[in-house]
Amino acid sequence: MLMLFQPAFSYELHVNCGGDSLNSRDYGFPFGADTGFSGGETYRTQQAHLMIDTIDRMLYCTGRKGCFAYSFPVTPGWYILRLGFSETILHATGQRVLSVICEGDTILKDLDILTHRRGFYPVVFAKAVEVIDPQIDIEFAASDS
Repeated sequence: MLMLFQPAFSYELHVNCGGDSLNSRDYGFPFGADTGFSGGETYRTQQAHLMIDTIDRMLYCTGRKGCFAYSFPVTPGWYILRLGFSETILHATGQRVLSVICEGDTILKDLDILTHRRGFYPVVFAKAVEVIDPQIDIEFAASDS
């Protein structure tokens, strides 16, 4: 799940990564289908019934895996980037460790979702990011550690 907000211009973008569009009851607005991506593979878990702490189970049951990126046209300025994750495939810490790079800066380093919450629990990270060109670039890469 990817959300991008810029309060100054009332700009909002909501993407259901790896999935179809859906109306969110947890967040109160629609998420568009997976768009703006390059690389990676989509996945969908068949175990939506196991999701905990969310009404929008399907929002966290699709995603992308591997190394991939998203790019969206935006007006230069400051944005709040919210990234939602849930580990629905692997069961032990250290099996999936990734870093998130936005506009060339690492905003999440060596992230292992299972060190923050158990599997099937969503976790959301929010970061302020500055975009200086007319496009925001967000990369998801496997960490070396």
